[in-house]
Amino acid sequence: MKPPSPALWEQVLDNLLENALKYSSLNQLVLIQVKDAGEVIQLSVIDQGIGIPTKDVQHLFEPFFRAEETRQRGIVGVGLGLAITARIVAAFGGSIWAESRHAAGSTFTIHLPNSHHDEQTRDDGEKHDHDGITE
Repeated sequence: MKPPSPALWEQVLDNLLENALKYSSLNQLVLIQVKDAGEVIQLSVIDQGIGIPTKDVQHLFEPFFRAEETRQRGIVGVGLGLAITARIVAAFGGSIWAESRHAAGSTFTIHLPNSHHDEQTRDDGEKHDHDGITE
């Protein structure tokens, strides 16, 4: 699987960071964590914002979905950012999900295939790619 193009990757990050900032107060932290988790690269965007009601988390990646509380607060949006993000991530063989506590923030996590995980050092000390070809 080839890695996401820079423009699409920028769209994913922009959507996640824009939401994290939109639903957080000015003095609240937004964190980005990236780690090599073996077969996947894990990226998480973590905010301390208003959170998402449990009943709404399962609908976040549906086109045009906006939580009732968000609409009532008058927070601007159409409900397409996360749907687009999920489709881009899926197109590159990844997955995305959200965890949230109402009034305590949210974490959006992406797993993308780790192309470097396919390269392994075998007992003979040589590096082999996923086809078994020695480099």
